[in-house]
Amino acid sequence: MTPIIWFMAEGVSPEDKDERRALRMKINQYVLKEGILFKKGMHMGARSVVAKAIRQGYYWPTMHRDARNMTQKCDSCQVHAPVPRLPKILMTSIMAPWPFYQWGMDILGPLPQSAGKVKFVIVAIDYFNKWIEAKPLARITSKEVKKLVWDNIVCQYPADEHGGSSPIGKHAGGKGKQKSSGGNKGKAGKGKGRMGRRATQQIGMPTHRTMRFMEDENEEELRLNMDLLQERREAAAVREARYKTKMEQYYNQNVRATSFKPDEYVFRRNKASRVEDQGNLGPKWEGPLSHPA
Repeated sequence: MTPIIWFMAEGVSPEDKDERRALRMKINQYVLKEGILFKKGMHMGARSVVAKAIRQGYYWPTMHRDARNMTQKCDSCQVHAPVPRLPKILMTSIMAPWPFYQWGMDILGPLPQSAGKVKFVIVAIDYFNKWIEAKPLARITSKEVKKLVWDNIVCQYPADEHGGSSPIGKHAGGKGKQKSSGGNKGKAGKGKGRMGRRATQQIGMPTHRTMRFMEDENEEELRLNMDLLQERREAAAVREARYKTKMEQYYNQNVRATSFKPDEYVFRRNKASRVEDQGNLGPKWEGPLSHPA
């Protein structure tokens, strides 16, 4: 042990190359305190330290508390401590019993600039069916936000001829028919001399639903559905609240709340500061850092 003590106390290393290499490999396993050489042990919890001390024949009434305080003050133990996976905050549910009931909007950026000098993305999401609308922007203004809501949400499904909402809308139904009829008319005019005028006909297969359709009864049934809509919405809201309450109870029983006081020293995960990853054996935390007020 003398070469290790000489090297740690006075910095004297052996002259032989192989001995110096062996000393460098062993030196990290020892620590010198007040002239006494100690060998480092593995990072263990308070219970493991107490069990090891009892096996050596030691015991005192507060040994577990003392061991816990000792391990909590060890810098190496703290930076290598495992990352807790349990949630820290209670779950707060957001009620959205039907589509378009509630929307959330957020802005991402600034991002690396792309074509058109766009570097921001504004995102809107429906809380009920998780429908997402996103639009890249060069700058964020109230005018652009209003335009996104109007073009991508309000006018996404324009009203059809009957006053309802259709996924196809007038863009595919009205204008499309006008263009196709115009094209047919032009082709018919060109072929008039040889083949005569072409007549366009719509061919459809009758079904029980179309044959039994009565417009008056259909309108009456639609009005009845509208009268019952509020009641169905309330029943859906009650079911959703009951389901989310059970989900909150299951989630919150695993929550381990953590709070910090101003100017209190804390450790921060290495991933948060984006330091170089040192693998599974590297430190998981950095610090201590002072928590801002």
